[in-house]
Amino acid sequence: MKSVDKLKDILYDSIDYIIMIGIVVVVILVIGWRLDILFTGSDVAEVPTNEVSEPITNEVEPKPDDTSGNQSNESPETPSNENAGSTEVQVIIPDGSLPNEIGKILQESGVIEDSNAFVNKAVELGLDTKLRSGSYSLNTNQTIEEIVLIISKQASNY
Repeated sequence: MKSVDKLKDILYDSIDYIIMIGIVVVVILVIGWRLDILFTGSDVAEVPTNEVSEPITNEVEPKPDDTSGNQSNESPETPSNENAGSTEVQVIIPDGSLPNEIGKILQESGVIEDSNAFVNKAVELGLDTKLRSGSYSLNTNQTIEEIVLIISKQASNY
């Protein structure tokens, strides 16, 4: 009888460890089984690129006037350009980019000066979860608020 009692004692003492090992094995199996959802094949195959196209400037070349010999001392009027200091930059935001990554992309492309200011403005406007991927044509003279509205596709006049 003593050997049966000793066997019961060993079983009762080790049951806690057996249950813990069983729980750990179940957790590992569930994580391994569902891990493919976190990393889809299309995300792994696509390497995000941050391409910046050549800046587009809005310059107007003056046309020569045919005045047939009428010359005046007045200088020809040059059209005033509102966007004199602005350049248009093409920015590509890859799928799954977080707001801080988008801010870094915009900062590297020269659209904004501070990526943290972009993230703070997106949070302030409540649009940090609504920023979308895609290709955007942005001007360097736009405010951070305008850029957040454009990237979140909330802007109606852009």
